[in-house]
Amino acid sequence: MLIRNKYFPYPVIAKGNESYATATFTSDVDFEKNGFYVKFILKASSNNDGINELIKSKKVSFVHHIECVQTCYRHAVITQEEEEVFQIHQSKLNGAVQISTVIVANEDLIGYKNPDFSADYKGFSFNIKRGCLLAIGGCVEIELNKQKDDLENTSSIFSIAPNLDPNETVINVDVSSTKPKIVIKIPVKGCNIYKNLSTNLELQSIMHSMIIIPALVQVFDELKASRYELYNFSECRWFKALTKACKNLKIELNEQGLENLDSYRTAQLLMDSPTMKALTYLAGGSDDED
Repeated sequence: MLIRNKYFPYPVIAKGNESYATATFTSDVDFEKNGFYVKFILKASSNNDGINELIKSKKVSFVHHIECVQTCYRHAVITQEEEEVFQIHQSKLNGAVQISTVIVANEDLIGYKNPDFSADYKGFSFNIKRGCLLAIGGCVEIELNKQKDDLENTSSIFSIAPNLDPNETVINVDVSSTKPKIVIKIPVKGCNIYKNLSTNLELQSIMHSMIIIPALVQVFDELKASRYELYNFSECRWFKALTKACKNLKIELNEQGLENLDSYRTAQLLMDSPTMKALTYLAGGSDDED
């Protein structure tokens, strides 16, 4: 949300506003991806002693307004700190994300005055109501495009296929160094049920917990057993996608990284912990995060 400079009935620190002589208010945003989350490092600072005293006394706050037009997500991070870390699940954001920063009154400020008022406001004091702006910083726009090959989109590395053996009653996982995908073979009847249920987004966490998590555990166990010969998998599409997804969690699929890898924990993390969501859903709640 771009907060435009406009005329105020009291002095405001803002670009193009000359109601203060030397006061400035600056803001900036850094971000990084952390697995399924996006971490924002929100920064704000003023060189005005009067404003800084109000911040220390918690009479005013820095407010970072985060908005994503594409997902309709809006959130305000309110803080007295010049640097604040805010983390959000990537599912809530996509495309352009705007972060606007302002200073807002937390309470009515009666008789507010500042030694740095410009000549036009010298000697005046103002009653500023709670919620009014005292300073307007910049608007930072960040482009966040979701990766099409992340493991939440299971079709990126898995192929679900029916096992045509009429006597087979268990699910088998084919981890091959020559195939582009990991093949999960499900007995025919079960495969048909899976394909029908997997189109229901509300049941996705249950399907991932039942089918994908155990398959990933087997994949990691086989990679651990072959950790001295990983070159055999280096050109596999599924291995490249899995390696990339693991790096987002700061996990290296190399000889050293695989040696002490917890296969079950890593599988859950890569799929964004679907079992807890599945349990919540089965208990009658929603598997969506707040």
